[in-house]
Amino acid sequence: GNSFKENFLGKIEESIGATELNIHKLGQDSFDTPIITELGSAAETTLAHFWELLKKQGSGQKGDLLTDGRANIAYIRDASSELWAVYANWDADHGGWYVEAYSVEDPRRWDVGRQVVSH
Repeated sequence: GNSFKENFLGKIEESIGATELNIHKLGQDSFDTPIITELGSAAETTLAHFWELLKKQGSGQKGDLLTDGRANIAYIRDASSELWAVYANWDADHGGWYVEAYSVEDPRRWDVGRQVVSH
């Protein structure tokens, strides 16, 4: 998506160590702020870690992430340290991940069943 391209394509992350990621399925509709508050310091992840998850399912195969068109959300900071809700959903018609970003300053409502990636 355009917002993702504008805010993340030039980002360079260095010295990103291994980490264990957790995936949470939303049990009810929610906005970004309550999700971030509930996850606390574990809410944010890196673009590199999110990318590794996407690569594991690079052909739309089953795995940890949803591949049914619903959003997988990660809270990631851009190069200017602004926090974004970066989401990826599998686009079967185009055979790849569609990735977009929404600023958490303009909260978005995520529907039940979507997944959130955290530390």
